Amino acid sequence: MRTLWRKLFRTIVSTKGQFFAVLSVIAVGITLYVAMAAVSENLIHSKDLFYAETSFADHFFHVVNAPEGIGERIKAVKGVLAATARTQKDVPVLWEGKKRANLRLTGYPMPDNGELNRVKVIGGRMFDKYPKLGAVEVLINRQFAEAHKLKPGMDLDVAAEGKRKVLTIVGIAASPEFVYTVRDAAGLLEDPSTFGAAIMPENQIQELMGRKGSVNQVLIRFAPGAQKEEIVQKIKEILQPYGLLAEYPQKDQLSEAILRGELTQLRAFSRFLPTIFLAIALLMQFVFVGRLVKTQRGQIGLLKALGYSNISLLFLYGSYAFLATTIGAFVGIALGYGLASLLVRLYSIFFNLPRLEETLRLGTAGAVAFLSITAGTTAGLAAAWGITSIRPAESMRPTFPKATKRSFLERIPILWNHLGLQWRMSFRSLSRSRFRAFVTAMGAIFSIALLVVSLFSKDSMDDLMRRHFSYDRQYDYLVRIISPVKEGEILNISRIDGVLEAEPFLELPVRIKLGRKNREDVLLAMEPSPSLVRITNQEGKELPLPEEGLLLDWFTAQKLEAKVGDELQVQSMLDLGPPRYGIFRVEGITKRAMGSASMVSLKEANRLLNEQNVVSGVMLKIDPGLSDKVERELERMVNISSVLNKKDERAYFQKNLGYMYYSIGILVLFSSVLGFAIIYNSSVIALSERKRTLAALKALGMTNQEVAVYLWGEDGFLLFWGIILGLPLGKVLSELYAVAVSTDLFSFNVIIYKSTYFLAACGGIVLGIFAWILALKGVKELKMIEILKAND
Repeated sequence: MRTLWRKLFRTIVSTKGQFFAVLSVIAVGITLYVAMAAVSENLIHSKDLFYAETSFADHFFHVVNAPEGIGERIKAVKGVLAATARTQKDVPVLWEGKKRANLRLTGYPMPDNGELNRVKVIGGRMFDKYPKLGAVEVLINRQFAEAHKLKPGMDLDVAAEGKRKVLTIVGIAASPEFVYTVRDAAGLLEDPSTFGAAIMPENQIQELMGRKGSVNQVLIRFAPGAQKEEIVQKIKEILQPYGLLAEYPQKDQLSEAILRGELTQLRAFSRFLPTIFLAIALLMQFVFVGRLVKTQRGQIGLLKALGYSNISLLFLYGSYAFLATTIGAFVGIALGYGLASLLVRLYSIFFNLPRLEETLRLGTAGAVAFLSITAGTTAGLAAAWGITSIRPAESMRPTFPKATKRSFLERIPILWNHLGLQWRMSFRSLSRSRFRAFVTAMGAIFSIALLVVSLFSKDSMDDLMRRHFSYDRQYDYLVRIISPVKEGEILNISRIDGVLEAEPFLELPVRIKLGRKNREDVLLAMEPSPSLVRITNQEGKELPLPEEGLLLDWFTAQKLEAKVGDELQVQSMLDLGPPRYGIFRVEGITKRAMGSASMVSLKEANRLLNEQNVVSGVMLKIDPGLSDKVERELERMVNISSVLNKKDERAYFQKNLGYMYYSIGILVLFSSVLGFAIIYNSSVIALSERKRTLAALKALGMTNQEVAVYLWGEDGFLLFWGIILGLPLGKVLSELYAVAVSTDLFSFNVIIYKSTYFLAACGGIVLGIFAWILALKGVKELKMIEILKAND
């Protein structure tokens, strides 16, 4: 047995290039799987712990105005385990010399009697119900605090009910409904410095907002086994007299939906790429071990003659495959954990999960290692099974050449007769080793395809930025008013020196219903033929804004299965009065580059509200040289809730893209490893198979360069078809990946520039040439006299 171990390690050393190539592809596949699976599991584990610790509500109800005691009435409904009644309201933050921001104030009943959506203080202290000296104490979310360098003990000025109010920050906190803090679905990529969350005692927010004794939200948790639909219907009947605006389950709560969407993307990624890498690695393992057995046929026969059994020899070559797979698996696990640690730190920037940990779940790593090692070893044993049919006496003679048919090209005399000798030999060699050629071609195809997949997200994001910031939005500033006003009341904004063009708009939260299906959406109302906003359909063609009817958002149309011509019931959800209802005909389907909103004319939106000329903001086109002056004038206006600067939004978006470029770089590196390994492995196998032929050619006077051309003919031909088939496959895989990671809140079009195809093709060629050059070192080391000796 000691002899076989020595034989094994000598074989590994003599074939270290191929051994390392297989090992590398296995390591890359496992790295990707372990990293994505570990991050996904850590996010799920942290989320579940945090939700359980803070009693995240199962269902949410929004009303215009309900008595504070409504919570006790809801608790009495059979099947309701717990209920919390509270107040929530957005207010603008007022500070000198800084851009306008908004805070979502959320009330928290004190004392805490098993309330839902509890807060976890991660810095400072919990607020008091009745603070000393009449202060109003609040806890704020981490991202907003970090963006403005806020600390406990500092004050914030806000505008509430037309008055300036002072809030005292006593701590930094995390809440289950603000894991990802965002204003609404249309602002998924807004800078966290423009919007934050603040939690305060319920009695304090009621006094601050002039709503003493009343609430506008009810949260519930169901008892185990409860009939949820029946309970929701009973609660809706109870809340209907108080102006029921909206109700939705936990899964549709915005922060939870964003986090769940991210988990969906991680799961899709962890199944998508690692499977490709590991499948190709197993094929490489099978081909190489099979070729190793054939090239060492004489040694195997000698070992059999010395008394070694088939089982011991299968163990020898199975151990070769086992070691390659095992080392690759453990290297992949180590690299995967390192990559997962970096990704967890990245996610902690965006998601406020206090228990987000860099923990490796050994169960996942162990399972993937076990499956990979088992599959790799099985592939090696299957490839080495030919050992059992080798007879010692026959193995001392060279194998008889395979009987082959004419290749496809040989049947085309016009083409075949114009090929040089080296190319003819290459094509004949390919026709004799079709399975190896197939594996090499598949590796090249998927390597090129994965390079396309790695780079397409950059193209898609570049196109998204171009459409969103340069095409869809022609304005420079988007100014929102604290509450809707008559259009004449915002004329002073359009008169600011430096404003070249101003167009009013109305943002109206609504619920759109078709049959039994409904979805919450935002109606963006403007004057017909707006010049500062361009409306497009899914194909990118511009749509006119109709005076009557609406242009339905593409996401909403998909959810409702609505089409042009359908009549929809639209319910307003403004918390300034009772819900209003209207019927709107779908005049078109619109799809924005970013965010979600359906479009109507101002006249139609006001018809729904039974109002005239009501607006909630204005879009501004300004003189670039007077932008600072315009901003200063806007910051002085107390009735403005937020000012979005397109230039700042674009800068923040580009900053976030920097994180994406790191992931693109990692994928390009891993795809390059695959391409290099498969071409290198193919070249080395071709060299080992035809040592006698190559030595004979050198003996007949061929130079090393001419012999190299012969070897390159095979790899070059396969690489050529790898590029031809890999580029369209890359687009198909990109589309499948985009579909797999799409959610109700996020999707993007697959855009692949010609330059990306060119880079992928060039990358494949460079990798192929580099791998081929390394493999050709063996040509120079051929010892013609020893190789050409007859061994029969």
